[in-house]
Amino acid sequence: MDRQIIIINGKGGVGKDTLITAVSKVYKVGNYSSITPIKNAAECLGWNPYEKGTTGRKFLSDLKRLSVEYNDYPTQYLLRICQHFIDEGWSDVLFLHIRE
Repeated sequence: MDRQIIIINGKGGVGKDTLITAVSKVYKVGNYSSITPIKNAAECLGWNPYEKGTTGRKFLSDLKRLSVEYNDYPTQYLLRICQHFIDEGWSDVLFLHIRE
């Protein structure tokens, strides 16, 4: 099989992670999300990933919007992941979670 990059999108609970788990039983998988660097930045600013609620979701949404307006960081992050995948060959399949 040629190495593949797959963009995955969907609401919570539709089976995205189940699909990735199934694929990972056969192939070496990379799994990255455009929201990961935003969550990392949010944690540095005091956001608690274990507190689910509208205030936290709004904070993440606003932070992501600002980062997109400033330098499109979520996309740049995934482009760097793709380039590393292409250059280094560390997995067979690369899943990219994108909710834009």
